[in-house]
Amino acid sequence: MKKVLSLLICILLIAVSFVPAFAAKDNLLVDGTDLLTPDEETKINALLCEASDELQFDIVLVTTDSLGGKSSMDFADDYYDYNGYGQGDNNDGCLLVVSMSEREYWLSTTGYGITALTDYGISIINSEVQSYLSDGDYYSAFYTYADRVREFVSSARQGNIIDVNNSNGYESDYYYSGYESAGEKTFSNIAVSLIVGLIISLIVVLSVKKSYKAIQFQRSAANYLDDGSFNLSQSYEHFLYSHVSRVKIQTESHSSSGGSSVHTSSSGTSHGGGGGHF
Repeated sequence: MKKVLSLLICILLIAVSFVPAFAAKDNLLVDGTDLLTPDEETKINALLCEASDELQFDIVLVTTDSLGGKSSMDFADDYYDYNGYGQGDNNDGCLLVVSMSEREYWLSTTGYGITALTDYGISIINSEVQSYLSDGDYYSAFYTYADRVREFVSSARQGNIIDVNNSNGYESDYYYSGYESAGEKTFSNIAVSLIVGLIISLIVVLSVKKSYKAIQFQRSAANYLDDGSFNLSQSYEHFLYSHVSRVKIQTESHSSSGGSSVHTSSSGTSHGGGGGHF
């Protein structure tokens, strides 16, 4: 009996030792700068956890006041590596870090993330995220990040990796459905204001037009001159110069190689990624 009890205690202790590792995956959002309201944090974290469980691929988001002297790339890589993120033998996943003091962001990929999120795919995601970050619409930026990574990884799992030669119809003006961002609200207000302004302008123009007496069109300029008021004594022409403009037409080109650029972090782990300023 004592042996059975001892065995049960050992099993319980082993089980308890794994609890922190699993509990950490219940919170994939670390909003160190409080950019989101509590309700927004709950929604974004729920989306991150749901997508991560669905894809077996950790989608992590971190906001920070400072990068601590590191580059945004090194900070993102190290945070991912040293905090136990990633699923499977290759620690599949990605992490977006947003630093408010440096106004920088970086999307780091690991394991299958390097395959699923190519340089081209990352550039699409980053362009959308950067636009929202610049507007201060952090909820939209973070929702877009999570939603887009979910789409791209899901597409890759099905054999359709978004890359230079396989954009799969994705455009950089993507907006997620079901949520109207502050930018979209502003656009709607501007559109309504322009329509109202055009209607008012049209009414004013028509009113002014009615107040003027119509003048019959004259085909000859002579009808507007008094007889004998204009005499042309002599005329001549001088050719002054000619000018020809030549403009080289630039053609847009894209690299056909595609794929992901890879580097090694301080822990010796391979990462892909990309980022910039906002």
